[in-house]
Amino acid sequence: MSFFAKWLAILLAIDDTPQGMRRWRLLVGTSIAVFGLFILWALGLGSHLGLSSGFAHASDLTDIKNGIQKAADVADEVKLRLLKKSIVDTRILQCNADSKRYYTQRLEELTDEYYADTKSVFVVPDCGDLK
Repeated sequence: MSFFAKWLAILLAIDDTPQGMRRWRLLVGTSIAVFGLFILWALGLGSHLGLSSGFAHASDLTDIKNGIQKAADVADEVKLRLLKKSIVDTRILQCNADSKRYYTQRLEELTDEYYADTKSVFVVPDCGDLK
């Protein structure tokens, strides 16, 4: 049996004797003290002792927001690169196709999406420039 299990068995062996009542008071008092210390830690009242609180600091949130913003910027940049590549690839397929109607429609959809994202017009290259 471990030390903790023996100690717990002694504390829980409560009877009506003065020693049993003292054990009960010790158990209840220790439980209240540990719970109280946990509450103080969770509320951040131990920060002056070097303990971090259970909640995030404002500086932590600022760092997280900056990281998320950088990731969003990179994602937007990648999306625009892929959109440009899709436009050029669709134009190449349109130039080489016998029936150009589908590719023309798809090219219009892609350029509209590019305009909605950037508010600028993507200049689609001529077929002669792509060969």
